[in-house]
Amino acid sequence: MKAGRSIVLLLALFAAPAEASTSTDRMRSCAATWHALSDAAKAATTYAAFSAHCLKAAVESGPPSGATGVCEDGSYTTATHRGNVCYRHGGLARWLPRQ
Repeated sequence: MKAGRSIVLLLALFAAPAEASTSTDRMRSCAATWHALSDAAKAATTYAAFSAHCLKAAVESGPPSGATGVCEDGSYTTATHRGNVCYRHGGLARWLPRQ
């Protein structure tokens, strides 16, 4: 349970910035945040767990302009058809409402 609280604390301190407008920007931001952490902070979690939580925090900040869906890894898609949506991101989690 301590690891879960550590992850939440780390994300509160080093959450991905809301201005990251694309999934690539968010992934790069999360990776840069991980690399900037101290060794002690990195020991509290794994890179995969940190990245998943970091990307999820970015999703919760709202979709970028033009996004049509959310991928399983927390990135966004601008796809307009169902074929291979979010193929490299774990598949489609959900479509966003049309605006």
